[in-house]
Amino acid sequence: MPVTTGLSPAERSYLYTSLSQSIRPDFRSLTTFRPQSFQTDILPTANGSARVRWGGAVGAAVAGGVSGAGVGEVIVGVKAEIGPSQLFDDGSGTKGGVVNVNVEITPNADPNTTRDDDPLPTLLSTFLSQTLIPAAIPSTALTLGPERAWHIYIDCAILSTSGHPLPALSLAVRLAMMTTRLPRVTLTSDIDTEAAQVASTGGTNVREAVIDLDIDDDWDAALPIPGVENLGVVSIANVVGRTVFFDAAPGEEEVCDARVAVAVGADGDVVGVRMFGGAKGVGPEMVKEAVKAAQLVGVEVVKGSSHGLESSMDTGGFFAIM
Repeated sequence: MPVTTGLSPAERSYLYTSLSQSIRPDFRSLTTFRPQSFQTDILPTANGSARVRWGGAVGAAVAGGVSGAGVGEVIVGVKAEIGPSQLFDDGSGTKGGVVNVNVEITPNADPNTTRDDDPLPTLLSTFLSQTLIPAAIPSTALTLGPERAWHIYIDCAILSTSGHPLPALSLAVRLAMMTTRLPRVTLTSDIDTEAAQVASTGGTNVREAVIDLDIDDDWDAALPIPGVENLGVVSIANVVGRTVFFDAAPGEEEVCDARVAVAVGADGDVVGVRMFGGAKGVGPEMVKEAVKAAQLVGVEVVKGSSHGLESSMDTGGFFAIM
């Protein structure tokens, strides 16, 4: 979903030359983000939710409107249900829970979302559900006994954009998942006493134990999603020449040679990389530099969001991230 700014060829050339010399139109450093803020627990019927805003004017305006003006906004809601365990596709016979991510882009964010072949929602949901989230929350962590498991449904809405939405969306998913609480579940078994006695004397009339789930309705005893503390974010490293920079404004995105999305776990490990966009492409050495830089930036975003989340526990409103 590239946001076009209508730059003329001369403006594009000027912007490309400036960025290749590490000079940004809004005078930010290469790793400085535009204002970012978040709010949690905004959807009362969800188990967890978050809103993230990013962008806005920074520094002086420049030709073509590439100073970063315009605010992006995403909302994420998390619902949890207990359902049947799902069999893995690897042939191991292992069962686990389900994490489903659905992404919708409103027409206000992108007029092209009415196209049935728009690949961006699928790209976003796939990268989150198959790369970022499983690295922190394996399906086996969601099991509740042999046949039941948690099914986690993550619904994302992109209301407006100010650059590519993936980093902000991943951050909103992290915050919503971190604030999600699941009711405490206790497994109880009911074994027929008479059948057990038959079994003890060598008989074969044995009924299998019936596993029941005792769900605690006390939300003060609710628990976080297992492994959610390991959930990280996605950073996009933008490359122009030998320059690698972050949080590209729409105009900056238009002149990039390449863009590298890097999924980083809360511990700083790189768990996924995807190349996209860019007019020229770059060599493997620049890709390595971009991934390394994105890894460091991702760790800082995780730290900033965790600190902001701790500060917001007893208060309301928006909180700055970086």
